Amino acid sequence: MILAHALGCQIEDLLLCEDAFVTNDVYRQTQSLLKRRQTKEPLGYVLGRAPFWKQDWIVRSGVLIPRPDSEILIAEVLKEREKNLSILEVGTGSGALLASILQERPTWYGTGLENNPIARACSEENLSSYIPRTRFNLLDSIDDLEQTPLSFSIIFTNPPYISEEEFENLDECVKDHEPKSALTGEKDNPTGLTYYTDWIPRLKNMLVPHGLLAMEIGHTQAAEVQNLFLLNGFSQIVIIEDIAGRPRVVKGYNIR
Repeated sequence: MILAHALGCQIEDLLLCEDAFVTNDVYRQTQSLLKRRQTKEPLGYVLGRAPFWKQDWIVRSGVLIPRPDSEILIAEVLKEREKNLSILEVGTGSGALLASILQERPTWYGTGLENNPIARACSEENLSSYIPRTRFNLLDSIDDLEQTPLSFSIIFTNPPYISEEEFENLDECVKDHEPKSALTGEKDNPTGLTYYTDWIPRLKNMLVPHGLLAMEIGHTQAAEVQNLFLLNGFSQIVIIEDIAGRPRVVKGYNIR
């Protein structure tokens, strides 16, 4: 992947050009990128891009790299097929999730919340083609959004759900390089459930009647998050598993 990046080609193209000449510039760039990777810097940061859904997206140090697991969340949101829906993502990070949805649903309008300036800049780049349909750069937090008259048909989020204990056991590529605030959050989060407890009742108030809330979860958190949905008056609550058979998303509809 590093060599393909340095050559400016797709990785499968390397199979067709085994005898291609590698210039000194390409060789030097490849060696430089390899040295960064040998420090366990994530490949997404090394290459400046990461694959998600149907394309590669810009990522950089300080921004959480989108994971294939989050494609389950996207797939669930895209099951809604009405036109002209207003959607909200809480914590846009790179913007890859919101951009992927807007790419699939060109009549939808998106709002994104992101208080990390590095991530917001990355979101701007990845969402640049969708700017007329996004308001993400106007809002920093749920606190800001609660002061507006906006309401949404769909709210989705991949909140910080890693507990402090889990964080210490993460792979070095993640623990030492990716932003801890996107993994455990900026509040005390000993069990990984803090943001679900705080956000679910607040996000419910921003949904239109029968609006959808979809949240990615850690694989041990399904029962607790499902119960929070129930306690806050959601109906048709469903737990969706990932391809490994682990709970990955909880979703439900707002009833008032």
